[in-house]
Amino acid sequence: MFLKNITKEAFEDIKTIERKPMYNSTINITTSDSYTLTDGPTIYMVDDVVKIAKYCLQIAKIPPAVIKDIQKNIDYNNNLSKKFIKSNNVLITRERHRIKLNECLKEIDNFYDIFNDGRLITMPLPGHTPGTIGLHVNTDKDGKFIIVSDAVSLERNIKNDEIPKNAWDKDLLLKSYNELRLLETKGYKLIYGHDDEQWKYLNKTDKTYE
Repeated sequence: MFLKNITKEAFEDIKTIERKPMYNSTINITTSDSYTLTDGPTIYMVDDVVKIAKYCLQIAKIPPAVIKDIQKNIDYNNNLSKKFIKSNNVLITRERHRIKLNECLKEIDNFYDIFNDGRLITMPLPGHTPGTIGLHVNTDKDGKFIIVSDAVSLERNIKNDEIPKNAWDKDLLLKSYNELRLLETKGYKLIYGHDDEQWKYLNKTDKTYE
């Protein structure tokens, strides 16, 4: 009864109303607004993955330049994955060697002649950390050195009794300073842990100490 009562003029107005579809298509695998079939991840089980992928790309109308950029990122990620796998294998190998190495490790808390020939001898230098050690190096031609590591970061530390803020034990560090000063009077040259000025004048690369 309602349709019979519509006038010709009113019907013309109804015909001109613009209707917008919710989706361009209800049969395509992908939709133009990037939603999947259920507004969430969808897995498609197909025999020919490449064929379906090409179809999806064609329907999506992604510009070739964008596809090229996406492929470039995929290749980059694949290369990273290979490197991660390789690195993981290296770590596993190192861990196996570490376990074997632990079986023959020796705990050092005092002077220790590494090769029993007086060339390399460890010495305790606590203070910066509980287990900090230095290394006596006795060369044939270039004299005697002590690699002090982090026990003395900069020359000015030991010259002025400076205590770094991150030092574990102030008193032990000052004691280590005194022991190193005594060795200096016996002809040992100290190699500091982080002294850039000293580093500039040390022999490096092809210039070695003998």
